[in-house]
Amino acid sequence: MKLFLVLSMFFSALTVFSQATPTFGGAQGPTLLSGTQNQQGSRYLYTDVVVNVNGSASNADAVVTIIELNNITVNNVDTTLGVDNRFEPSTTTTAAGGYVEWEIQFVEDGTANASTNGVPILVDSYTLEAIDVDGNEFFEVAVPDSYTLEAGNTPTPGGCPQGSGATNNNIGCPTDLVVSTNGIFTRFQSDSDFSAGINAARTEFVVSVIYNNISTVRFRNGRATSGGQRQNSVSFLGEVNFINPSITTLNSPPVVVDNLGNTISSNSQFNGNVLNGSSDPDGNLDQTTVRLIDPSNPSNQGTVGNPLIISGVGTYTVDTSGNVVFVPELDYVGDASILFSVEDDLGVGSNQGNLQITLVDPCVGGTSGTLVWETVPTNNSEFDWTPDGALSNTFNNISGTSLNTTISFTGDTGTLAGWNFGAGDTPEVNTDNGVEALQFFTTGFDATGITITLAFSQPVNEVEFNLAHVNGQGPNGDSYTITASEVGGGTLFPVFTESANPSYTTNTSGFVDSNDNSTVGDNDEVGVNFSSSNGINSITLIWDECTACNPGTVHGSAIQDISFCFLDSTPTAVDDTASVDEDDTVNIDVLDDDNFGGDGPSTGTISITSGPTNGVATVNDGGTPNDPTDDTIDYTPTADYNGPDQITYEICDADGDCVTAVVDVTVNAVDD
Repeated sequence: MKLFLVLSMFFSALTVFSQATPTFGGAQGPTLLSGTQNQQGSRYLYTDVVVNVNGSASNADAVVTIIELNNITVNNVDTTLGVDNRFEPSTTTTAAGGYVEWEIQFVEDGTANASTNGVPILVDSYTLEAIDVDGNEFFEVAVPDSYTLEAGNTPTPGGCPQGSGATNNNIGCPTDLVVSTNGIFTRFQSDSDFSAGINAARTEFVVSVIYNNISTVRFRNGRATSGGQRQNSVSFLGEVNFINPSITTLNSPPVVVDNLGNTISSNSQFNGNVLNGSSDPDGNLDQTTVRLIDPSNPSNQGTVGNPLIISGVGTYTVDTSGNVVFVPELDYVGDASILFSVEDDLGVGSNQGNLQITLVDPCVGGTSGTLVWETVPTNNSEFDWTPDGALSNTFNNISGTSLNTTISFTGDTGTLAGWNFGAGDTPEVNTDNGVEALQFFTTGFDATGITITLAFSQPVNEVEFNLAHVNGQGPNGDSYTITASEVGGGTLFPVFTESANPSYTTNTSGFVDSNDNSTVGDNDEVGVNFSSSNGINSITLIWDECTACNPGTVHGSAIQDISFCFLDSTPTAVDDTASVDEDDTVNIDVLDDDNFGGDGPSTGTISITSGPTNGVATVNDGGTPNDPTDDTIDYTPTADYNGPDQITYEICDADGDCVTAVVDVTVNAVDD
C-alpha cells in the first residue's frame, strides 16, 4: 500500500497565499542544501512552491528535512508517482516499526541557504490529509491543533469493514484508525484491513490533521510490521470529503490582542509589553517566542536577542517577557507601528497583533533657543561659566526666551581640577576640539561619582546636546547614566545619536560606557536627545567609573551647546454660576474648575475685570495675598435687588499669560 499525504493550506493576513496551489514539481527541486543525499539531517530546497503573495507576483520556498531514519531507507526524496507537483518520497522499511520523520517548512522566497532555513512564513491554517493509512501502516504527526476522522453512519452499516476492492465509503463505515500518543506525536494506527491503491474516497483509512498559525509541520510515516518499499505522496490538493467528520481538538493556538493608541514624542522611547491581554486556552504560552514583524517587509523580523530594525524609523527590541523597547531614529515623526505574534511551547503560533506607535513633534508652534558656551558672550544666547570652578550657575532668559537653566555639580566634586593640574579650575568654558564647551576634569573620584544636573525654570519639551570625551582605558574609562525627570514624576531615557565608529556603547536605559578600551583619537562624542509632550523638569548625568586616573594626569568630559524648545503653556478658566438670596452675600469658588497651566500661577491675586451691574464683587485672597490659587470672589447684591447679574474675572500664569471667565449670578427674591 502507499501512504498518501495531502496538505491544504490557508495563510495569514500578513503573507496571504490566496487561491494558490503549492507545487513540488521536478523543476522546483529537490535541491540538496546541506547534508548527505537521502541521509538523516539532509535538507532540500523547493523554490517558488507558492505564488500570488498578497495578490502580487511573489513566491515562497519550502525546505524539506529528513529529521530521523529509524529502520528505514530513503531510496529517493522525490519521485513522480502520478502527479509531478506532489512531494513523493520512496522508502524501504527494514524492520517492524520503521519510519522516516520529515519536516516541511515554508519560508520567504530566497531566504534559505546551506546554513539556515530562512525566514518562516506565518501560516494561518494547515490541513494535512494522510490517505490510505492501511495494512498495519501508521501515520504520526507532531502537535496538531485538531484532527478529523470518519465517524461513519449510526448504527454502523452492514458490510463494514469493506473489502480492499471497494472504491468509496458511501455506505458510511467508521474509521479504521486507532489514535494514541507517542511523545510529541499523535499516532494514527491501522490494522490489517486495507484499500487497494491511493483512494481519497476510502475515508475510513484517512486522517485529516489541522494546524493553526504555524509554518512548520513534522510527521512520520511507517509500519507496525516489517515491510518492503513504501511510496508516499504529499500534496496540497485537499481532496478528502468525510461522510460524517468527527473532530477532536488537541492544542489550541495562543491569542494576542492589539496594543493600540500609543502616541509618543519624537526623540523619546516607547516601552510596553505586547503580551498584555494575551491568552492560551491550553495554558502553555511561551513568552520567549515573541516575534516582531515589519508590516511593510514581512521578511524583516525581530526576536529575543535579535532586534527588528526598520530603516528610517527605528529599532525595536523584545525581552523574554514580551517587553518591547522602541528607539526611534533622530527627529522621526509619523507611524512606527509593527505586527507581533507569539508561540506556545509546542511551537504553535498566535494570530498577529498590531503594536500601534505614532510619533509626534511636541514643539510644533513652540519657542526654541540654544545655550551657547562662549568665554566672551556677545548676545542673549551666549554664556560663560563664572567663576571658573563654581559648582553651580544659572543662565537667565536664554535666547531671549523666558527659560532659565541652572547647572550644578554635586558628589565627589573635590576631585575637580584644571586640565593636567594647570592653571584654573573646572568646570569652565574653554575651547574643545575647536568648539567652546563646558569642560570639567577630575583626578579620579570615589564610587559615588559626580552628578551634573540641568534644572529648567519651566518645563521644556525637547532638549539636545552633545557629550564629548566619553573615553578612557582601565580605571580611567568614563561611564554616564543620563535620565530626565518628566512633569508628573516619570523618568525618561534619552535617544542617543552615536558618532561613526564610536569608542563607547549605549543602551536604552540611558547608559553610555567607554568599555575601558578607547584610545586617543577615537570618536568619543555622543548626542543626547530628550523629548516629552508632558514636559521635562530636569536632566541628570551621573559620571562615574573614572575612579583612579594615572598619576599626574586628569580625565574629563565636556557638554557642548544645549538646544531646547518648549510650548508656552497657558492657563484655562471655565465659566461659573452662582446664586444668592436677596440682601445676602455669597462666596464663589471660581477656581475649582480652572487651571493655571504648566508655567504655574502668577504672584498676587486674581482680578475682577468687569464688575457686577447690580451689586459689589471683591476678591477674597484667603489670607495669602501672594498666592492666587486659593482666591475666591465675594458677591453682595444691591439692597432689595433680585434677578440676574454677571462678573468677569481674570487669572494669569507665571510668565504673564492671562485668561478670563464669566460668573453668572442669580439673585433670588425673598418675601420681606
